[in-house]
Amino acid sequence: MTRHDEIRDRLAAAAEDGDEWDEPVVLMRSELAAVEVADLPDGPRIEVVDRVDAKGMRYISLGGTLRRDGHRMVASIEETGWRKWWPGPLGVDDYHALVLAAVQARASTVGDVAVTDTLDDNVHGVIYEAELTNAGSLRGAYDRALSIRVEINEAAEAVSAGVQDLVERTRQRLAGWGTEPLDALVDRVASQTGTANQRGIALEELTTRLFNTIPGFQATGRVKTSTEEIDIRIQNSSEARRWQKETFLLLAECKNWSGKCGKDEFVLFKTKLANRVGRVGCGFLVSWNGFAETITKEILRGSAGDIVVVALDGADLRNAVRDGNFGERLEQRYEQSVFA
Repeated sequence: MTRHDEIRDRLAAAAEDGDEWDEPVVLMRSELAAVEVADLPDGPRIEVVDRVDAKGMRYISLGGTLRRDGHRMVASIEETGWRKWWPGPLGVDDYHALVLAAVQARASTVGDVAVTDTLDDNVHGVIYEAELTNAGSLRGAYDRALSIRVEINEAAEAVSAGVQDLVERTRQRLAGWGTEPLDALVDRVASQTGTANQRGIALEELTTRLFNTIPGFQATGRVKTSTEEIDIRIQNSSEARRWQKETFLLLAECKNWSGKCGKDEFVLFKTKLANRVGRVGCGFLVSWNGFAETITKEILRGSAGDIVVVALDGADLRNAVRDGNFGERLEQRYEQSVFA
């Protein structure tokens, strides 16, 4: 029996059972392309797991389920959060009010979504259905559902990021960020003086300020969330065709080490991007002293699929400051990462 046949049998068995409260059929994302929408029975809900880590932790991007309903393919998407444990800088009420407004606006304009429930007690949020048209395979239907979710959340994510970035930029300004000319900052980074933390902060400031020279980019360094510290977060509102197709949020990580950055750091950074459930599709790994030869194959693998990792070294930053062309250099490195 092929894997395709096994999946169809599992879905058929769930359809025969007919209990809408049954647990959904769980499929790995890598299995979806093998199943055509036309082969799906009506009714069974499908939950998609993107990956499972070494500890058995499941990573799920959609936050909902897929099902076939007659000739339609439908996603039920849950955008919810526990009031007590809500981690975002924007309050749980305000965040989900923006999500609800986005669903309602899309329902009246595009017409492919509809609110099915709202929650406002201990769990706060919105549950809505999305119609997935022209999806030949189950993978196509899943990708469409994920795209709709990202588009619906974009306004709430932008406001949330803006609140957090305003706090961080104010803190940085009070700490003296932005007062040193870029040429002097390059010299300080290159000198490799100070503690490891001071060297790291200097490179983060230099990189953040260079990203802010690109029209439509708004970069903030040392962003602290409830679970981690991010070197640089970039809000992408660029009108350039190259960046319009990327996600609203981009991340960068800086390594101002005495040696080269190796493949382990690259893989770890790529995992950080993947863990952001489709909200960050592109990241920039900055290593002042360059990259080890062992990273080459990892860059090739990392450039395929949904996530792009762009590698930048000290020469890129130094020359960009000298020539005033960081945007051009960044696009060149992006092209190399995508088409290597």
